[in-house]
Amino acid sequence: MRVPQNADTIFVKGITDIWMPIGHGEGRMLTSDRSVRDSLMTDGRVPLQYAPHYGDGTPVYPENPNGSERAVAGLTDATKRILGLMPHPERFFAGRHGFVRPGAHPKLPADATVGLKVFQNPAGCFS
Repeated sequence: MRVPQNADTIFVKGITDIWMPIGHGEGRMLTSDRSVRDSLMTDGRVPLQYAPHYGDGTPVYPENPNGSERAVAGLTDATKRILGLMPHPERFFAGRHGFVRPGAHPKLPADATVGLKVFQNPAGCFS
């Protein structure tokens, strides 16, 4: 997954690419019209998008497993303090949880703990 440059929420601070398991078989992000979809993107309320494994471009199945518009994998509310997402960072916060051997893929961090950062970022606001 990738974090769009204008993502404006504490949850993804310091993250550009992130690997997370996907544990959903249904559901996808759809909007009523293009203006809604565009405003979510321009307002920085899309903190995560599905991304192709290699290179750039618009991901398709299996990288965008449910066909979400604009490859949206997560959204925030208007305050950007509430995050809803389809992938599961809680399933990949230690190297032993890896579904790909750490270091075997160029975008996978060697320590494979980036999923934990999604939880540590907001927790750091209160310590």
